[in-house]
Amino acid sequence: MDRKKLIEEGILTQYILGELDMETSQAIEQLLQSDSELKEKALELEDQFEQIGFENAIAPPAEVKKKLIDEVEAESATTGSPSNELSGSVPFWKSAAWRMAAGIALLFGLTSLWFLMQWQNTRTDLETLQSQSQMVTDRLNKLEEDIGLVNTKYAQINHPDVVPFVLTGNNQLPEAKVVAYMNHNARSVVVNTVSLPDLRNTQSYQLWADVDGEMIDMGVLETGQELIPVRYIERAESLNITIEPFGGSEHPTVSNLISYVTL
Repeated sequence: MDRKKLIEEGILTQYILGELDMETSQAIEQLLQSDSELKEKALELEDQFEQIGFENAIAPPAEVKKKLIDEVEAESATTGSPSNELSGSVPFWKSAAWRMAAGIALLFGLTSLWFLMQWQNTRTDLETLQSQSQMVTDRLNKLEEDIGLVNTKYAQINHPDVVPFVLTGNNQLPEAKVVAYMNHNARSVVVNTVSLPDLRNTQSYQLWADVDGEMIDMGVLETGQELIPVRYIERAESLNITIEPFGGSEHPTVSNLISYVTL
């Protein structure tokens, strides 16, 4: 083989990297033993590859790096200095120099894999934090909505135009107590039913407005609520609460009247 062709076409580089077949590698090994200039060029390329390996190495975890370096140093001590391997009869691709280059490549590969795993773990942690942050944001938004609703309701009862009316229970249900907050200017009514006994979903309380002797439905009252908006009825003369079948009735059951207040 021509020395110039080996160098210019990269065949010598392929030999050092172990990319040639066995027959071609053996032919080049014979040339190296007889051609001192070619052998010097091979040693130079070998040193360059070793230097590239060291310059591009990324520091892996200490335990990975130490284990690989110990193995490479032990191999070098057994077989001799890698820079002198080309002077013997051992093929370079079987030499300690090649094993050192392979160890460096393995070190670089393991380091890259370690950093990839660390990045994947970091990305997973980031996605978890983002999910948790979104949950916190959703809860804060819900809390703001609840606070806004409460503020709106309390503004309805604290307005100067609001008049409170207390409906206390009669003999049928003396423990009953309801407060109705009425604003004629705003045409609104909200009711506090916190002190109204629970009917356990078997019956319902219903609020009625008496207008010229006619009972007009203002809405079914849920128990245990601080402020429930109900219908505003013009010209109401009194507010009345009856106990009706669950869900309410179209007309009041007068015999089940438990409370009223005159406006």
